[in-house]
Amino acid sequence: MKKTYLSVAFLFGFLFFNSSLLSAANLDFGNFSSGFLVNKAWKACEAKDYKKVIVYVQKTLELYSDKARQMQLNLHGYAQGSKSDILQYWALNDVGTALVILGKAYRGLHQDAEALKTFQTILDTYSYAQCWDPHGWFWKPASVARDELELAALGIKVDFGNYDSNVLVQKAWAAAAHRDVKVVKVLVEKIEELYGEKAREMQHKLKYSTVPSLVYKQNVFDSWALNDVGTAWFILADTYRKLGRTKDAEAIYWKIIQDYKFAQCWKPLGGFWKPAEVAQKRLEEARNRQSILGF
Repeated sequence: MKKTYLSVAFLFGFLFFNSSLLSAANLDFGNFSSGFLVNKAWKACEAKDYKKVIVYVQKTLELYSDKARQMQLNLHGYAQGSKSDILQYWALNDVGTALVILGKAYRGLHQDAEALKTFQTILDTYSYAQCWDPHGWFWKPASVARDELELAALGIKVDFGNYDSNVLVQKAWAAAAHRDVKVVKVLVEKIEELYGEKAREMQHKLKYSTVPSLVYKQNVFDSWALNDVGTAWFILADTYRKLGRTKDAEAIYWKIIQDYKFAQCWKPLGGFWKPAEVAQKRLEEARNRQSILGF
C-alpha cells in the first residue's frame, strides 16, 4: 500500500510541474464532474494538445483520486452486472480512463518514462477501472496499461489509438506499407482479441440466417466487426507474403476463408472487395507456382 501511495504522490508532483507551464485559467472545467473532465482530456489528446491533457487529468486526480481508490478497495475483481451497475464505480472508472489518456499524452510528448510510470500507476492503484465504449461495451484501462508495458519491454512501439476496430485496421495498413511485420502482427492480434468473438458471431449469423445468394447484399456496415477482423488478418497475411514467408501467409489465408468468409473491405475509391476471395486467389496462385516448378 505504501508503494501505491508513493507512486500516486509522484504522479501528482510530476503533473504539477508539467501543468505549471500552462495556465488553467484559460481552460473550461465545466461543472468539474469527472465525466466532463475526462471528455475534455480525450478531446485535447485527439487534438494533440498534450499540455491541456495534463491539466485536465491533474484536475481529475485532484478531485477524484481519493474516491477512486476507495472504490478500488471495495472491489475484488471487475465490477459485474448491467451498465448502470458498473457505472456506479464512476470515480474509479474516470480516474483510470484519465490516466490512460495521460499516458498517451506523454507518449505524444516523447516522455516515455513518464508514460510508463503512468501506466504502472493504473495497474498498481486503479486496476479495476472500466470505460464505456460507444460500440456498446466496457474496455479496461488496465489492459491498455499492460499492453503498453509489455510492448515497451519488447522494445516495440505501437499506437493503438482509441482501440476502435477501424482505427486499428488503418494503423495496420500503415505499418504494412512499411512492411513492419512486428507492428502489423501486434495490431492484428489486438483486433482479434477485442473484436474476434463479435466478428465470428456476425459470420455465423450471415452463414445460417441469410439466403446464400443474398449474403453480400445485406447492409455491409452492419457487419463492421467481421469486416475489420477479416481485413486485419488479410493485411498480416499479405505482409507475410511480400516478405517471402509463404507458409505463414497461407495459414492465415485459410483462416480468413474458414472463419471470416463474409468479411468485406471498403475501397478508397468506392465499392467493397472480399478478403476471402482474394485469399482464395492467393492460394490458387501459390498452387500454380508449385505445379509449374514441379513441387
